[in-house]
Amino acid sequence: VVLSGNIGNNAEVKSFTNGNGVVEFSIAENQSYKDKDDNWQQKTNWHKCKLFAKGDHLETLASKLTKGSSIEITGQIDYDSYEKKVGEETVPMNVAFIRVDKFNIV
Repeated sequence: VVLSGNIGNNAEVKSFTNGNGVVEFSIAENQSYKDKDDNWQQKTNWHKCKLFAKGDHLETLASKLTKGSSIEITGQIDYDSYEKKVGEETVPMNVAFIRVDKFNIV
């Protein structure tokens, strides 16, 4: 998957016990299309992104991924599953995200 857009939030770093970690951020991808009445419409799609890295690179990467910056990423669509307690009930949740392989701040 290749996406171009703007970073929607400053990147957040999560460290693992082994010293490695993940940098998480979102990308807003704008699309233009014509509707059935031949009028131009705008649509924004939001994508959650995760960039896995070694511990000593995490903060450096996060400092480059700042809200509003234009970015192009290459990665793979991946899915996380977890359970969330809603009232008295536990509900299964699925979240799609982009596992980033490469990125370029434009």
